[in-house]
Amino acid sequence: MSFLSNLLSREARRAITSVVDQTVTDAVRKGLNQFGQGSSSPANTPSTTTATQSKTAAQPNQAATVRKQTAVGADPQTIDNRIQSVLTELNRDRIDPATILTLRSSVPASELQANPEARDYSYGVYQNGQPKCMIMVLTNRNDYQRRAVRLSHEAAENAGVSCINLMTHLPNETSYISQKIQESL
Repeated sequence: MSFLSNLLSREARRAITSVVDQTVTDAVRKGLNQFGQGSSSPANTPSTTTATQSKTAAQPNQAATVRKQTAVGADPQTIDNRIQSVLTELNRDRIDPATILTLRSSVPASELQANPEARDYSYGVYQNGQPKCMIMVLTNRNDYQRRAVRLSHEAAENAGVSCINLMTHLPNETSYISQKIQESL
């Protein structure tokens, strides 16, 4: 009986994930269409704007498609730049060295006494040498469900540290990243 219930719950989870993914994709597309076929600010796609503009004369439909695809998600390098700019902004008014936030990349999960199977954190935000927030940049839409990711979240929770997922298929605007980090502090 437990096999059947596990199978049903797994299928229900897949169905819910599929519906959520489709809803988010539809909402993003609707927003892109509402704001001029997905035009993006230079901060979102610095390198694709010029490439798109050069293709516009020869292939206008393909250029619009490229612009839509690049405006929706944020590659790991863009996310890295945004995280660094958020920390710079958060540290701007901090005078006391004990309140300065520092950013470390590739933080081993074992630092928070995680299970050896746990996934390492992409970034860690530290204050006075103590972890305050761990960040995981996930490139696959379903990575957040993986056991290794859940083990990392569990370890952070047990250590009293918040853990944030940033998914590359979502926009991850600077304001969103700033909000999530400030909430975790």
